[in-house]
Formats: sequence, structure tokens, C-alpha cells
Amino acid sequence: RFSATGASITSRPNVTLRKHNHVDVTLSDMIGLGTITRKMAEFLTLASQANLSALVAGYPQVGKTTFLRAWMAAVPWEEKIVTIETERELYLNKLPHRHSQVSDFQYLPSTLAGSDLASSYSLEDAFRESLRASAQRILFGEIRGAEGPVALKAMQAGKGSISTIHARSSTDALHRFADVLMSEQGLADDLVPLRQILRSIDLVVYLDIIPNPDGTRRRIVTEIAEV
Repeated sequence: RFSATGASITSRPNVTLRKHNHVDVTLSDMIGLGTITRKMAEFLTLASQANLSALVAGYPQVGKTTFLRAWMAAVPWEEKIVTIETERELYLNKLPHRHSQVSDFQYLPSTLAGSDLASSYSLEDAFRESLRASAQRILFGEIRGAEGPVALKAMQAGKGSISTIHARSSTDALHRFADVLMSEQGLADDLVPLRQILRSIDLVVYLDIIPNPDGTRRRIVTEIAEV
């Protein structure tokens, strides 16, 4: 993923390139990296087979997307998967030996350039198309705003839908999701959003980064919480 800023937004040009080091990755690889234990891997495999819906939460750059990619390696090869992202980063379509049917939708918000309104492909468009395509599992790369209500619909309509979200803990992930729903749905309190979340999400997996004695850092799953 490429991001850049320059004058007059910043005093000097700034360029950020995001590269995924682990693309063809499994839960066994996560054990090898020290991210999860063997018992965690067994539990998460069973959770995917039981079609549980979940949030993968943590700070930015903690490895949520890589972990979700590894988790999806546990689902049956023949399942039809749809990914919906602003930038394609899950890359499940690049792994035909792990997933036989992947549709990687990239939604495009409408933009106004001069007097022209650029055509868009909205979240709702992508979600409707995923239902028409009979997707068995719908994944959202990240819940930040408009993704919230649509991700909730996916969790209610499909099986084993999983999304990532920025949060400080598993509990904070649920409240941040509720905050997004409140904002997008124009609600004054979180009673209805939390009720929707409790009916739709089964698990929250929380990742964190811890320092090692040698100065390096390790990404680990610190919580697997039942909702």
C-alpha cells in the first residue's frame, strides 16, 4: 500500500510503503512466529469450522491483516469467500492452493473532481454483489466508518464473517464498533448497536506487540474473548 504527502500538506515530502512479509501463511506459521500457541491454533481452527463471526482487533501495524489471512487458511478449500476492502491487502485470491473461489472487491467512494463526479463502487454495491454471488464467507479488511453497518449485515447474512478493527483491548473493540454504528446510524446512545453486536459477533481476537529482551519486538495474541 502506497501513501504520500507533500506541499502544502507537509513541510517536506513523505512517502510510506506498506509491504506484507507473510502472504502464504497459516496458523501453524503463526505458532512458529510465536504469535499464538498450539492450543490457540486448534481453537481458532474449530471456530472457523463452526462458522463463528469475529473481530480481529489491535493497534495499527500489529499484524491484524496477516493474522486474518492465516486464520482463513483453516477454512475448507472449496468455500466461496468475498473480501471487501478499500485497498486490496488480504490477498486470498493470490493463494489458489488454499482457496478455490475468492472475489476480492475494492470499493471506491465517489469523488468530486472539478465539475465531474467520478463513478463509484460503494460498500453497499460490494455487499449486494457478494450476496448475489452466494458468498459463504464475507471478510472486511477494516472497520473505520461506513464499513460498520455493512459488516454487521454480513455477519448476520453469512457465516463466519470476520473484520479487523483498531482497538486497545477486546472490550474496547466492541465499544469502538458500537461507536462506529452510532455515528453511521445517527444514534444518540449505544444500546441498539451493542445489542446488534451481541447478536452478531461470537469472538474477539486481540493482538499486541511486546518487546523482547534483545530489543526486538514480537506480535502476539493476548486475548481470545467470547462475546
